[in-house]
Amino acid sequence: MKCFKVLYNRDKLNDLTNYDLNRRLHRIQTLIQTHHDYKQSELKMMKYL
Repeated sequence: MKCFKVLYNRDKLNDLTNYDLNRRLHRIQTLIQTHHDYKQSELKMMKYL
C-alpha cells in the first residue's frame, strides 16, 4: 500500500527528529486532504450524472 508507506518505517521512534516527524505529519495531512478533495469532486460528478 503506497499511501501508507509513510506510516511504516524501520526507524525506531526514538531515532526520529522533530523534523522527521513534522515531515511525516505533513505528508499524512497532504494525503488526507488529497483524499478529501477527490471525494468532493466525486460527489460533484455524481450530481451531474
